[in-house]
Amino acid sequence: MDQTVQKSLEAQLIRLRARVFGTSPGDLSRPAATWIEKDLLHTEQIEALVIVLQTQGCSWARNHGGCTMCGYTKDSASIAPAPQFLEAQVSSALQHAQTTSISVIKIFTSGSFFDVNEIPSTARHKILERLSRLSNLRHVILETRPEYVHAEIIDEAKHLLGSISLEVAIGLETHNDRIRETCIHKGFHYQDYIRAAKVIRSKGCALRAYLLLKPSFLTEQEAIADTIASALAVVRDGATTVSINPVVVHAGTLIETLWKRKCYRPPWLWSVIETLKEIREHLPAPINVISHPVAGGKSRGPHNCGHCDKHVLHAIRTFSLTQDLDSLNDLNCACKLQWEAIKKLEAVNQEPLLEELVQTP
Repeated sequence: MDQTVQKSLEAQLIRLRARVFGTSPGDLSRPAATWIEKDLLHTEQIEALVIVLQTQGCSWARNHGGCTMCGYTKDSASIAPAPQFLEAQVSSALQHAQTTSISVIKIFTSGSFFDVNEIPSTARHKILERLSRLSNLRHVILETRPEYVHAEIIDEAKHLLGSISLEVAIGLETHNDRIRETCIHKGFHYQDYIRAAKVIRSKGCALRAYLLLKPSFLTEQEAIADTIASALAVVRDGATTVSINPVVVHAGTLIETLWKRKCYRPPWLWSVIETLKEIREHLPAPINVISHPVAGGKSRGPHNCGHCDKHVLHAIRTFSLTQDLDSLNDLNCACKLQWEAIKKLEAVNQEPLLEELVQTP
């Protein structure tokens, strides 16, 4: 991307985020959010505790405007919480959960768990040591951008967790660098993911790749094709779980601006179904393919016509927990014909962003 265009885009993204950055009014000793959800550990259905820490926010978002679709900056604290507050947030989440039944804990921030600007080393050590003392905990998932993945930090995390297995999750979004740069403004390249993946896998850790379904400026069919191609690429390059994240329209983002001007529609749930089916059919069984659509059935989230959304979302959840393709079959609604027609009409009525964007680099 031309440097002038890049700087202009970053300035616009920073202005958009000014409305939501650092607005978290909550107690710094409590996490931004926490909940328990069903998940899949290898082939076993388990209960997972999700903890979203309240940090000072993603460094990429703070310094460069962040990603075009990400509104998680609203979970950021107006000041950087001291290490003891971050430790207290984890303790608070554990106190409100029946930890004796929790097999997996997922820790998210507004950016990266391994970024010392978000989670200072002292806080990271104390948090992982605290988790290591949970007798029933078997697996921990930590999310980070690839630039913060290094052999030393993975070794350290594994050592602190002891017998608890570690999975590192990376929000790659797409394997296509031009889409990631032009449509998402992610700020790293696929080679950065490959480097991080090699480190993670060489240390015996699992790797979860998050892929974004329907970034801005792509047609429905382009988005489906890119996500399928990306899933095959990330597994080839080390991913052990592929998680499909359909776009949600967050406040203060470029995608919200497009959506309000009726220049963007979140993906159809039919697109999620088609993507999951195609990926599952082409990947070996040990690889889990999952999707947990946020705001499913709502105007800002992935949705169909409104009549079938609940039923289709249930099928997606069932598939994500069973990996059984039969759960995605025999789904029908009149709006499915509309979705198929729209995919065809987009190809002839609007100019694709650039056809080469969805081709394998």
